[in-house]
Amino acid sequence: MRKLVGFLLMSVFTFSAFAQQKSIQWYTINEAMELNKKEPRKMLFDVYTTWCYWCKVMDKKTFTDPQVIDYINNNFYAIKLNAESKDTIAINGVRYVNPNNDDDPYHQLAIHLLKGQMAFPSITYANENNEYIAVVPGYWQPADMLNLLKYIAEGKYEQTSWQDYQASTSNK
Repeated sequence: MRKLVGFLLMSVFTFSAFAQQKSIQWYTINEAMELNKKEPRKMLFDVYTTWCYWCKVMDKKTFTDPQVIDYINNNFYAIKLNAESKDTIAINGVRYVNPNNDDDPYHQLAIHLLKGQMAFPSITYANENNEYIAVVPGYWQPADMLNLLKYIAEGKYEQTSWQDYQASTSNK
């Protein structure tokens, strides 16, 4: 009996440790594009900088929330992009670079994804055909982020405004 209790306790602790390690599956842009060909999903581009305080809070609080993690992993291809990356990124034959100068320290892809509105953190959403849906700037609490994710993933943005969607879901 003692061995059984010990085994059960060990199993619970092992499962708890495993569950706590669960995280968002972040892809490179090219990985996401390839996966999208096989299993179409919407895309979420987390555009951040290393110096951005709210980007770090979003990573620590919002992107570690179990419900947010599960929803993103099941409904989106999630991509992180450092807006100041020095990497050259090629997408469908188009090369994006960082001009790396004092006047424009941002990567061309970040500028493209954010429509030139360089605020951090910002998330750009695209549909299954890689077409722009929206850029959403700022820090989001987990519950609010989950609501926004559902609005995007379920295609509610095609039928109703964000304000009307929020009002309809806050009454439930």
